[in-house]
Amino acid sequence: MPPPEALAAARTRSIDLLLEQMLAQDGGDAGRTVARLQELAGRAADDAATRCVLLGEACRLADQRGTPALAWQTIDTLAAAFAIDGAARRLALLQRLAAPAGDAAAAALLPLADTRRGALEGNGADGAKALLRVAEQAAFAAGDRWLGAAVTRIGGEAAAFRALPARARVAPFVAAPETHLDLPFGELAAAAGLQCDDAERRRTLADVGAERLLALSAGIADPLTGRAVRRAARQLFAARALHTDDPVALSLLSRQLTGCATALADLDGLTRLRFRERDDLRQLVVTRGRWRVEDGLLLGATETTENFATVRYAFAATRSVVLRGGIRSPAGLNFRFAAGDANAILNWEVAPQNHFWCCGVQQTNAPPVLAAGREYTIALHAAGDEVLLFVDDALCFRAKGRLAGTVCLYPALGSEIFVREILVDGDLEGAGPVSGPRGEPK
Repeated sequence: MPPPEALAAARTRSIDLLLEQMLAQDGGDAGRTVARLQELAGRAADDAATRCVLLGEACRLADQRGTPALAWQTIDTLAAAFAIDGAARRLALLQRLAAPAGDAAAAALLPLADTRRGALEGNGADGAKALLRVAEQAAFAAGDRWLGAAVTRIGGEAAAFRALPARARVAPFVAAPETHLDLPFGELAAAAGLQCDDAERRRTLADVGAERLLALSAGIADPLTGRAVRRAARQLFAARALHTDDPVALSLLSRQLTGCATALADLDGLTRLRFRERDDLRQLVVTRGRWRVEDGLLLGATETTENFATVRYAFAATRSVVLRGGIRSPAGLNFRFAAGDANAILNWEVAPQNHFWCCGVQQTNAPPVLAAGREYTIALHAAGDEVLLFVDDALCFRAKGRLAGTVCLYPALGSEIFVREILVDGDLEGAGPVSGPRGEPK
């Protein structure tokens, strides 16, 4: 028999070989292999040592072969199962990412995403502060002033939240002006997991008032102002949109969903893109075309193909995308945009039609929905497994699909478009800037 030290080294090499084989079987997709390891760990529920080894190997594989977001998530999974110093491991990961050869934007985005959903508090007050400090330094090292401002502001809000008494930690649900709160409060309460009596159940959201909403929401652990209740409202409105074909109801629901998206994008501080000065063009990754900021508008035109302006970070989940803009050129042709599985051409240049693709399936309608020189609110909303496209709250298309991924704009030959702002209600991926749109916009 080989000596014990040789056997120990061989066991390590054997595990490496087995992981390489699993990774090859999964086509090099580290996420799939990590999921398989975690599934195997789940089957070993009564064998703590085996479970710990499998989860530890998942962490190692994710760190060496996966994305920063995958490495971060595997630390969370291991820390939830065993008493490890998760904060120290996360900090070490962030410090590697923040190094000159790393991914500074990912080092900023990972703790920012956890702070948004209240998960960073699991690292303890000191651990959360250390992670946010590295995130803030990384954001500015990445040269992204919008990301730096978001980390600073949201980190400050999280610190203020920790200092509040428990009952005061959720602020009242104050609706954005665009949100119409005339649905029964009981439905929102059910969506949010809140309790209310029969009298309140019949009242509208606006009638219930901020004080009662505060009392009902006191148990929601949400460090950002009213985020949990706003998301519950959004869930309610999206569910309603999924189950109605009434155009009047859909128009109302579109305004509600856009209002929630506006409020949530404001809270994020990073996913409401406005164009007020020349430098604001850096909020987008531009691939060819003529793009400039002028008089508070993003202007885009082209004389070539593949002229994309893409929101610089991709989204792991996207609930709504709202564009406020239109067509500037007199012919009024070709407002094109894409988000996730969805791709739209409003006012097609070849025929008086609008086109919508989702998961490769095309729909067409007429007449063109945009008039030259007029600003519109163009919104994509995810509702269940569907995507709904609205123009000024009128439903234009609905199809099966998802919005997660990249968001991009692209005018066609001979047209010029303008955009005043882009709103995204979504969860950012923990990765650096994209190089352009994913998929193949038409």
